[in-house]
This record gives sequence, C-alpha cells and structure tokens, in this order.
Amino acid sequence: MKTNWMHFELWLDKDYWKDREKNNEYLLHYLADIYSRIYLYADKIFYLFEPNPHLFLAIRLHRQKDYNEVVKIIRRWKWQMPKFVENYKFKKNTKDGNNAEGFIYIMDAITKYNLIYRQKDIELGHLIHCILNNMGLRTDKEKFFYKLMSRIWKI
Repeated sequence: MKTNWMHFELWLDKDYWKDREKNNEYLLHYLADIYSRIYLYADKIFYLFEPNPHLFLAIRLHRQKDYNEVVKIIRRWKWQMPKFVENYKFKKNTKDGNNAEGFIYIMDAITKYNLIYRQKDIELGHLIHCILNNMGLRTDKEKFFYKLMSRIWKI
C-alpha cells in the first residue's frame, strides 16, 4: 500500500555508546541539518531510537512523489553523517500513519522542538509533569506514574 511516510534509518556502531551524551548531541545536530534541508517536503517528522541499536527518522511527505527528491537531498549531505553511523537505508511507504493522529502531532512537536531549539537545560521532570497535567491526571496518579517509572528505569 502506498503511503506518504518514509524512514531514514541509521545504524549506530559500538563507538556511539562510548560517549553517548556527546554523540547524541552530534546526532541531533546532524538530524537538524537534514530537517533544515527537507522541511519543505515534510509534513510531519519524528525520530525514535530502537534497541538493535539504530535510529529511524520517520517523515510524512506532503506528496508521495517527493520521496526520490528527499532521498537525493539526504544523500547529498552524506559527508556530514556522524562517524559512528555504520550503515543507513531508506524505506518507502512505511506504516507510521497507523499511529493515532494525536501521537503523530505530539511526536512531531517534540522532534521539531529538540531539533530546532536543542535546549540542554530543560528539566525532564518538568516536561513530564506538564504533559501529565495537560492529560488531566491528578497529583496522586502523577506520583504513581513517577513511582512506576523509577522501578522501570531503576532510578
């Protein structure tokens, strides 16, 4: 089935994990450069880290026929790709549109915020509190969320 979604997938080598914080900043800078070159073609965009380890940049194109142009633009800037990226590929017609539209809008907003502003001083706890507050969760439910996450993250 044809969709307007595509992926730009990056596989990270073991060197990425040696200095993850510094390398993550470099990776986000690279993705921001990519976004600045393709934003006219991209309706929505988000990235996620996968465990094997790789990252995918999901892009909803304004038009499906823009896929080849976006691939060409990203390949033109391959020389800026971080050294810890050992492989990359493009996927056409991905199923990201199966996600709820609300999820897509939230991920698009968070991704653009991270790529455009990249503020290091943002407090994750404050951001999570605001999201939970926006969802209408009471304080006791928010405390339960933090307790559950601390068990999962082993904080």
